[in-house]
Amino acid sequence: YVYFDSAILVSRRLIAGDGGEAATAQVQDMQAKRGRVANLIDHITSFDEQALTAAFAATKGEQRTAMVVRIAVGAICLIALLAISIWIGNVLFANLGALVAGFERFGRNDFATPIESTSRDELSDVATQANQMAEQLRRLGVDRARHEWLRNGLAGLSDELRGELEPGEVADRTVG
Repeated sequence: YVYFDSAILVSRRLIAGDGGEAATAQVQDMQAKRGRVANLIDHITSFDEQALTAAFAATKGEQRTAMVVRIAVGAICLIALLAISIWIGNVLFANLGALVAGFERFGRNDFATPIESTSRDELSDVATQANQMAEQLRRLGVDRARHEWLRNGLAGLSDELRGELEPGEVADRTVG
């Protein structure tokens, strides 16, 4: 900044035609300041191999630390993902196993034991619907058995009542 002001002042004096020994002294002073500025620029912009080596070493250390952190975070995430997958699989297969066992019971006409549901998901909805279906099938089975009993009873009564029988004979065969 001081060099620039000095150079402007000397340039204006020389353009104005003011020469002489005073101008020569100012030119020499300006050139000395320019030399100091040039030396300062050279010093600041000079290549410092030790500083560059230290900066690269620090960068390499930080990269190594970042790599270790990335690997650790990745490993932790992988372990968490594996644990969650195993947990979900166990819950899913437990519910699926309960459904299979319940459907096997229903296939054997055992509608007394409902399918247990341990979660609140789609498989739980399937179990609820299957339990409702089993209750309807049980009621239909009871109704069918009652109708079959009545039909067999009427057929038996019809067989007993065939022919020409006296009312006393009909009563004896019906009761006894």
